[in-house]
Amino acid sequence: MVITYNKPPNPPENPPEPPNRPNVMAEANNDNRCFKLKMPAEFTGERGSSKEWLQKCTLYFAFNRKQFTTEEKKVIFVLMLMTGGTAGPWASDFITQAQNQVQEGAQPNYGMWVQFQASIKDSFEDVDEAASARVALRNLVQGKKSVEEYIIDFKNIIIRCGINQFDVIADFFYQGLNKPLRDKMFRLASMPENAAALYQMAARLEQQWKIGQAYD
Repeated sequence: MVITYNKPPNPPENPPEPPNRPNVMAEANNDNRCFKLKMPAEFTGERGSSKEWLQKCTLYFAFNRKQFTTEEKKVIFVLMLMTGGTAGPWASDFITQAQNQVQEGAQPNYGMWVQFQASIKDSFEDVDEAASARVALRNLVQGKKSVEEYIIDFKNIIIRCGINQFDVIADFFYQGLNKPLRDKMFRLASMPENAAALYQMAARLEQQWKIGQAYD
């Protein structure tokens, strides 16, 4: 018996170009609908929190540039988020003043975004942020938090205090640390000599303690 094989046809000399397909990935990357940034929370006027809140508003504006094309839109958006507490009445007064400046046939003038931010900071930021941060530092304790969580809180407050001397940083750090962990650190043959080593050693000792607890 003779077995024959069909020879496949030769490919065309000029194969047709594949149909145009939309670049789905490019469209997704260029379309903010694939990733929505959460709106900043409402602001009630809590003393000392306006700086962080304004930073989040600024990031929101940067992410949604096509929506916030004017200074006025930014100011109005932020005014809408100022509700309750002391921020609500402040925003109401600001809006009233803007509307009172309107001449017949004109629109309210809400001013420039930079000046508006400065007004909020003057009204809601601590007069002495460093002093307030030092009070928070003295009251900071680890409590039920992990040492990693305590370190994050501690570092944030230290930055606000403007403290750079390691001996001062270490004193405050040990002060808020839970006593069992603090005692372990004081029994070390050599103490940490900088802030980074201090944080690493505290985290390492707590991790060792947790591993030991698993065998009890």
